Amino acid sequence: MHYYVDLKMLAADDMPLHQVWSNVYMQVHLALVSVKDAKNQVPIGLSFPEYYAGKPTHRLGTKLRLFAQTEAELTQLQLATWLDRLSDYVHISSIKAVPATASKQVMVRRVHPPASVDALARRYAKRSAAGKHGAQAVSSVDEARQRLQHYPDTLHQLGFIPLKSLSTGADFNLILRQDVVDTAQVGLFSTYGLSRGATLPHW
Repeated sequence: MHYYVDLKMLAADDMPLHQVWSNVYMQVHLALVSVKDAKNQVPIGLSFPEYYAGKPTHRLGTKLRLFAQTEAELTQLQLATWLDRLSDYVHISSIKAVPATASKQVMVRRVHPPASVDALARRYAKRSAAGKHGAQAVSSVDEARQRLQHYPDTLHQLGFIPLKSLSTGADFNLILRQDVVDTAQVGLFSTYGLSRGATLPHW
């Protein structure tokens, strides 16, 4: 990826930061949908330069970065048009070349919510009753729940953006994981700007 644009979220009294993120990201998603190919993929990826994951809090920061191989691909998105009604809450930078000093790479992907401890305990007890856990078998759901009490609550260690499904109208959290990786990988992205294989520069 050779070019990028930064979007800076600007919270206000009438719109807290999480709502700004939700509104801006939905418009960016719609912009990406407008340039998708027949396989619902786009040549533009998104990253979160201020992303921090872990307890006791998670955060995305205030910046969203869009990458493309060419300046024309970012121009084609017409971000200013898509974000026009949110101009008081987001600042769009000019298109810039990725700095030569950007030596790190990140992979940004969607993570689906993990099963709850209760659901895992029921599954564990059912599999134990079927003789599938051997010496680790439990005799009840309560025993399984006790054994799983330290199961990591990964959902609350990752950043997420509250969104609404365009197809069903249902509210959902787009849970995001951003990891630094060793090598760059070229590929396409979903209409949320995410990928399980392609990487993006990071600085």
